[in-house]
Amino acid sequence: MTSEVMVILFVTSPLAFLLLYLLKISHEAKHDGNRYMFFKIRDHLVLLVAEGHLKEDDFLFREYYKMTNQIINNTHHFTFKNLIKGLTQIDKTKLGKDKFIKKVKSELKKKGPEVEKVVSEFYRTIFKTLYRNSLIVRIVVMGVIPLMSTSIHLNNIMKTKKARFHGRYSEGVRLAMATKHASELLAT
Repeated sequence: MTSEVMVILFVTSPLAFLLLYLLKISHEAKHDGNRYMFFKIRDHLVLLVAEGHLKEDDFLFREYYKMTNQIINNTHHFTFKNLIKGLTQIDKTKLGKDKFIKKVKSELKKKGPEVEKVVSEFYRTIFKTLYRNSLIVRIVVMGVIPLMSTSIHLNNIMKTKKARFHGRYSEGVRLAMATKHASELLAT
């Protein structure tokens, strides 16, 4: 019996180590993929400066370039929990969340669609990275959102059916009342 267990351990242990090694490589590849998505955003920001759509001292360039670099350096820590921590710390800075959002919106109105496209891609990339790094986000996206969407659609269907029923009922009552009134007029 012990010799059989030893043979099983001897055969399975290299497979277990191989599996662990492949998981490590997969994790590193995911981390590198996340970083490369943000390198692309940073390159697009620099390209906007080179093409004259932005200047290096523009608010949008400075802030998004800085944020992109910070994310590149910390993509392995980029999870939902850490994002929430970062957002709460923004309020403590000289430019709070609300002021930052207002400033970004006003600056984007002054710039062309090329700048808006890069800023939108920045946020899409953040959500892609959060999805890849955070189990909580994957659960919400794959479970809660479809459930909520289904619930909303079913609610809308029921409202439509109720409205149709109520409309038909009201129409029937009006028709009955008109018929009764007409028969009373004819009877006199």
